Amino acid sequence: MSKTLLETITAPSLKAVAAHWFSARGGKRMPSWQDLKPRAIAKQLPLVWSLNYDPATKSFTGRLAGDRIARLIGQNFRGLPLEKAQTSAAFGAIQPLLNRVVTEPAIYFGCGNVFQFENAFLAGERLLLPLAANGTDTDGLLGATEYQPNENFAMGIQPAVDVSFWFDLEGGPKSGGL
Repeated sequence: MSKTLLETITAPSLKAVAAHWFSARGGKRMPSWQDLKPRAIAKQLPLVWSLNYDPATKSFTGRLAGDRIARLIGQNFRGLPLEKAQTSAAFGAIQPLLNRVVTEPAIYFGCGNVFQFENAFLAGERLLLPLAANGTDTDGLLGATEYQPNENFAMGIQPAVDVSFWFDLEGGPKSGGL
């Protein structure tokens, strides 16, 4: 039997973000940015990041990067088109995940190697949750990435993709990987 999203996540910080997303959703398919309450996930905010999504252009723009995320990638990507905030290789690796989250919509959870710098990796977990201003049409996503700090990693680190799990909007397992 396949596990649910909350059973699959091992990092308490990401479980808290996922639980808040479900709570903020209420009776809608997906919560909006305004439905989220930063106070409810205050301890997790340094790991949280968010992107706006434009369905017409199929493009992502940075909205928010928590302190730990901004420090690790070497910049606050607020207002930046995602392809300008990352190397082309990193953008190419993460874009299919982001696209699937917003177009199906679906929930993504990844674990293992979540960041790369040169030939070294940082282990952790990543969560991607769709957002919709009207509750049905996706226009953004909420991300959270927990990782083990490593002082040997320089700024400018890029996302990596290792083990991927997909879930429906109720948190049940979904088939099909990337």
